[in-house]
Amino acid sequence: MSDAADSSPDDYIEVEFLRPDAESDYWPYRIDPLDFSYRAGLYGRADGRQAELAFLCGKGMRKNGPPAVIGFLRLGEKGAAAELPDGERARAAMVMLLSASRAVAAELGCLAESGLPAELPEPQPYTAYRRPPSLKALEKDFTGREPAGGAPKGASGDT
Repeated sequence: MSDAADSSPDDYIEVEFLRPDAESDYWPYRIDPLDFSYRAGLYGRADGRQAELAFLCGKGMRKNGPPAVIGFLRLGEKGAAAELPDGERARAAMVMLLSASRAVAAELGCLAESGLPAELPEPQPYTAYRRPPSLKALEKDFTGREPAGGAPKGASGDT
């Protein structure tokens, strides 16, 4: 068994969840042709190094900010997963992130609204990727008012 002192950050899998604010722009306009897109939650994307998965989660959230949570999983550069081809590494990363995301959504009480499937669907070609609604639009739908910072210029109806 190896000692923790012998390990480096490249040996680990890092998982992080955050709740973005409406000013954030986490949704890529398009994804790289080498990325894999998944129809899970609001947005799913993976490559051979990392996976991202965003899902709806309004239950238990404060009534400001978009009702979304974004999960990130980064794979280490060593270990069994490092020996897999990029497509298999991407799928492995997304399977792990989906499982963690479902656990987080269940703990927050929003699994039913999250859009996270029990099993990972097959990846879509990058050309099938569709950018989800903006975080500002999600916040407006959730709160019934414009996000902090107000409506965009020219949106007030003034001429």
